[in-house]
Amino acid sequence: MPSSVTILFNISISRVYLDNCYSTVDRRSGNHLQLKANLSIPVLTTLNRLDIVEPGREITSEEFTGILQYSSKCLALKELRFWYCLLPPSVQAESVSVLRSRNVKVTWAGYNAWYQLNLHSCLWEYYGKPGMKISDEDYQKEANTLGPFTFYFS
Repeated sequence: MPSSVTILFNISISRVYLDNCYSTVDRRSGNHLQLKANLSIPVLTTLNRLDIVEPGREITSEEFTGILQYSSKCLALKELRFWYCLLPPSVQAESVSVLRSRNVKVTWAGYNAWYQLNLHSCLWEYYGKPGMKISDEDYQKEANTLGPFTFYFS
């Protein structure tokens, strides 16, 4: 359900960029992204791209599954991007079934390389290299690189 602001003004939101403000997903319904400022973003049916930037943060499997659940409810979503955080090395197949059916691209900009989630194998692959799964060594390198970094985007 759209928020009262989007209903009142009939606003179409195509991209959301969350920079160091994501907290969690409403665990009961998966219908809201909770922000650190105690605000929430309801499911946005017009959302094409969601960027989550969390430098130095490890996103747990439970949190990642919640984000995927929320994303699957955003009917226009084409791309989900994660920046400079650590994501789980794999996901459960049921977590990506809706995203797979809509061919949503899930990418992760790690500290050392770009990765894309293979929605069939549910494993991370090197971006632009289909079928080339991220090595355990490179995943560990991403984990070891976590830290309080600040990035500026143009």
